[in-house]
Amino acid sequence: MLSDVEIAQGAKVEKISAAAEKLGLTEDDLEFYGKFKAKISADVWSRVEKIPTAN
Repeated sequence: MLSDVEIAQGAKVEKISAAAEKLGLTEDDLEFYGKFKAKISADVWSRVEKIPTAN
């Protein structure tokens, strides 16, 4: 079993703006905390929570 550190080191990091774009979000929907983290409002969450995700 991989440790948390090994999983994190093996992860492909993507800019949050690129990930958000895949959900149909714009930069105006995000409150950025650097290149890789952001918050979204409850209103935005209510729009995206019903979008099916790929497993």
